[in-house]
Amino acid sequence: MRSPRLARILLVSLAVLAWNVSIPSQPSLGAAGQPFVIALAGPISGPNAQYGVLLKNGAELAVNQINTAGGVDGHPIKLLLADDQMDPKQSPLVAQRLAQDSSVLAVIGHFASTNTLAAIPIYNRVGVPLLSHSTSTRLSGISKWFFRLAVTNDVQGTQLGKYAVEKLGGKRIVVMFAQTEGNQTVEGPFEEAVKAAGGQIITVETHQLNDKDYTAQITKIKGMNPDVIFLNTFFNESALIVRQASEAGLRTKFIAVESAGGPDFLKLAGTAAESVYAGAYWDPSSPNKLARKFVSDYKAAYGELPEQYGAQAYAAVVILADVLRHGARTRRAIQEYLSRVGTANGFDTAAGKMVWYQKHDVYVPMVILQVKNGQWIVAPQQL
Repeated sequence: MRSPRLARILLVSLAVLAWNVSIPSQPSLGAAGQPFVIALAGPISGPNAQYGVLLKNGAELAVNQINTAGGVDGHPIKLLLADDQMDPKQSPLVAQRLAQDSSVLAVIGHFASTNTLAAIPIYNRVGVPLLSHSTSTRLSGISKWFFRLAVTNDVQGTQLGKYAVEKLGGKRIVVMFAQTEGNQTVEGPFEEAVKAAGGQIITVETHQLNDKDYTAQITKIKGMNPDVIFLNTFFNESALIVRQASEAGLRTKFIAVESAGGPDFLKLAGTAAESVYAGAYWDPSSPNKLARKFVSDYKAAYGELPEQYGAQAYAAVVILADVLRHGARTRRAIQEYLSRVGTANGFDTAAGKMVWYQKHDVYVPMVILQVKNGQWIVAPQQL
């Protein structure tokens, strides 16, 4: 059953489509020096702007490196920032503006699945390639113009549920669950995997994004004495939960979804982050040559280790530059090249091998990370 919130979001998208979203003609890009424009759509401002910073850092690093090396056949890459504030009411408006701008060849975004679901009808109608971090299973096969940068949530939920029971000894597991589209599509597979592995979900505590006070839930959970708490939420909320749990004297194991596995979670959680586990689909300690160079360059540019969102945004720019070098200079040509090459040989990137399958989903192996001495490391036990 479709949620009332999602129904309202789809109505906004349909309303935008009704505003005569025409298909613009593509400009001639023959003149040397004329930029190739790629848009980055996400939370550039607002309460979730920290995610936009991560995306922007990765994408801008790639753009700067490409342009310093001479661009693509004499054309610089121009990154156009499009702010949806992670608000699904804004996403269709952002999508309309980008779709109507004929200079925009492709879009990287949107970040949250709810936002992408709200925007995709416009990109599909006009025909704009979209490389997205969004992980909801509802996006699988939704459009030939949609290409994922991240593994779907059903896969992540299954893997984390299995790990929580088999590696962390979770027989009695509590879930802290953000009521978002993406987190909803993690939840079911996680619970099924826990039960299949012999564990038990003893309670599911829900919250909204940007909630600050978890005292009531933590007090309740402390009395239940769980083996493991699953943080099915974003890294802001995960950090607040583990910090408040520590202050309340709740001692147990925590495992989080991939959004926690970066430096911002560590900053927000402080010493309470110690020994927290998280799934991740990118490892900054990877021996991969492209990943090593990206980590070194990112640290030199920003003074800290990158995380997977920055790595994926960096990879998306590099992929699109490669497509442009092969002569795909219109939206349709880019979509066709991504579909043809991305589903056959794929692209080697700093974020891993990007190969799109039948529904333009991607798969890379999960790595389990653990906080030790204030840093994320690869956990001794893997899946």
